Amino acid sequence: MNVLFFLNTYYYHGAPQPLSLPFEGHGISQYALACEHQLIAFALPSLASIVAFREFLKRRPIETDQPLLNQRTAQYVGPVDTLERAKVRVVAAEGVILEVKRLV
Repeated sequence: MNVLFFLNTYYYHGAPQPLSLPFEGHGISQYALACEHQLIAFALPSLASIVAFREFLKRRPIETDQPLLNQRTAQYVGPVDTLERAKVRVVAAEGVILEVKRLV
């Protein structure tokens, strides 16, 4: 069946009638889900995959050659730096606050 058949039947019966779609009455529209069911059908597998992936990462953590890559303040702990005529060593870091020890 072609589009012209449906357009002809639409215009012959008058404009107030809805245009019939080619899949109506053929069983395809009976499988349509309500919005709530579509959300549930999407949300449940999504949450299950998140939980499964987190469990997978707990058992097999990602190994890297730069473990402090996104821990900016932790990168400063240890080395000796010079701050205006004084040598200091960063001994701890909490958030953006660095705890330093003055070296003589």
